[in-house]
Amino acid sequence: AVDSPSRRLVPIPAQPAAAAATPATAGPSGAGSGSMLRAVGPVELASLQAACPFERGGWGSSVNHLEAPRYEATALADEEAASSDRDSGGSRVGLAAPLWLPRNATAVRLEGLAPECAQLVHGAAIPQAVPVTYARVVLASPLAPDGPRVVVEQALVDTGSADCELREGLFRRLWPLPLVARGLVYETVAGRVEHDSYEVLLMVEGRCCAAAVTLAPEERFDESSEDPCTDEAIIGFAALAALRLAVDCSARVLRPLPL
Repeated sequence: AVDSPSRRLVPIPAQPAAAAATPATAGPSGAGSGSMLRAVGPVELASLQAACPFERGGWGSSVNHLEAPRYEATALADEEAASSDRDSGGSRVGLAAPLWLPRNATAVRLEGLAPECAQLVHGAAIPQAVPVTYARVVLASPLAPDGPRVVVEQALVDTGSADCELREGLFRRLWPLPLVARGLVYETVAGRVEHDSYEVLLMVEGRCCAAAVTLAPEERFDESSEDPCTDEAIIGFAALAALRLAVDCSARVLRPLPL
């Protein structure tokens, strides 16, 4: 299995072919009716040389949540975000700074998120034909943890991606989100592309973390797109490390590690 927290491969005991993953829930068991979030783990830190010139390339070690360096959060430039970037009187307001993350390519485990939510927005459940690892994921805004939540039944588990990704249409249902950084350069199958990154609450296998997420443009989900996409959500390496979830490649499931 791929042990993301320790960044190594670990042997797993033989499992029956029909073994199933632990059922996913919307948050930690035993949480009350309202969310009282608190960080309970170190910041899992990944260094992207192009995005973080002050860091060495490669994966860094975990750092203290209060001591990690921060990017300055600035407002979005696109027209749609600018229009939603105003208060009820029409005055321009800045986007919120991250509540939990020091920068992109980081994640931190949280506790205290209420599991129940009356406003669930489900993805399109696009059929997946490639036999890789998927997991059910629930996402929420750190600014409204008990507000609308997005549910993606088959989010791609990608240990080669530092941050998470979410389809634009679903991303907008969580708006507003704290802005982590703008114009970060990511290596993708299509080459180097720039993305803004945002802070999101992510719940997988009954565990919760704050993670950085980028936006997958809605046009990529059109079948006529030059680079069509079927993954409405991607769970990146930093989030897996913070959640302490190992990827069982043979059974294609996530296996919780001891907290």
